[in-house]
This record gives sequence, C-alpha cells and structure tokens, in this order.
Amino acid sequence: YSDWLQTAEYARHVYLPGQTPSDGAAIHWSIEDDRINLAVAVRATGWVGFGISENGGMRGADMVIFQADGEELIDAHVLDTLFPIPDACQSWSLMNYVAEGGFLIFEASRLLDTGDTQDHSLSDDRSLLTPANRIVAAWGD
Repeated sequence: YSDWLQTAEYARHVYLPGQTPSDGAAIHWSIEDDRINLAVAVRATGWVGFGISENGGMRGADMVIFQADGEELIDAHVLDTLFPIPDACQSWSLMNYVAEGGFLIFEASRLLDTGDTQDHSLSDDRSLLTPANRIVAAWGD
C-alpha cells in the first residue's frame, strides 16, 4: 500500500476503521471536471465494495464492487434485500488495480451525474460548503 500511495494522485481521502485500527479501508478521490476518480485500499485478497449511501447503511446504497479473481468491476445498487444488485448500466470504469502484500487496491472513474436512475448523483466536494456524502465499504478474502 505504501508503494502505491507514493505514486497516487488524489486530492482527498478518508479512513474507515475496521475491526482493528489497521484493518480499515482507505478511500481516496479527486474530482476532475465532471468525473470522480476513486481509489479504495483494504487488507484483503478477494473483493472490495464501496458505496454512497443517503442513510449511512447498505439499504439504498449505490455501490461499486471490485473482484480480484476476475479483475471485474461491478456497478450495483442495494434495495431492501441488503444484497448488491448489478445495475442495468455499468457506469464505473476500472483504471487500475493492485493485489499484493495482503492489500487489494482498485482505482475507478465515473461521471458525477450518470443520468442513470440506479446511480446516486455525486457533488463536487472541493468546496467546504458542499454537504458530505455518507459512505459504506466492505471487503473480504
């Protein structure tokens, strides 16, 4: 992770703690024009999911899930089942991924407003006056 971090170019970041302080998710992002560039780094080898949630939980979340075994990125949403459902329109583009040293990192990009009813519209958060989005993350081997 530290090698990747030295070359990463993201304007903002937040750390979501896991069960132990060193077991969380590092979320990095930048807004460029009408796009968000996102990177998520976790201690895992199998998959990682990241979501925007109006209520701070899984229900109603707009998610992107990276699966390392198939190098697959899935744009998904969650209804009442608490299980991600792939979107009809896949809006995220995989830019890069790293799976080494027990870390899984994926970098992806999408439009802030995709026009897709299954995606949450995102705001340019460079202004401190912009309300924060609630986010969720999950990962595993």
